[in-house]
Amino acid sequence: MQVHPQMMAHNLLRSMQGPFPALDELRIGRAFLLLEVSADGQLHVAEVIVRQVRNLQQGVQVVVFIVYSTDGQVLTPGDTIERQVDLEAEQNWTLAQIHYY
Repeated sequence: MQVHPQMMAHNLLRSMQGPFPALDELRIGRAFLLLEVSADGQLHVAEVIVRQVRNLQQGVQVVVFIVYSTDGQVLTPGDTIERQVDLEAEQNWTLAQIHYY
């Protein structure tokens, strides 16, 4: 049985995706892994630092600074990106907290 790459990426993302971090965890300067499935089914992973969080009526808008990315063409290190999150809707991206030991 052949598995479609988009399905594999989606399943991997789902297995790594817990609940979206609570608003009080999205503090400026906190580092996360950003996991995102692109339109063509590729899984992109980036280390990001939270730069700004805005609580909107429709959800939350998060601005992150990209430190490192597995695909510099999509998520260029040194750039910032904004994502609006509906905390109750399924997303094609997530933030996973980095635990340093």
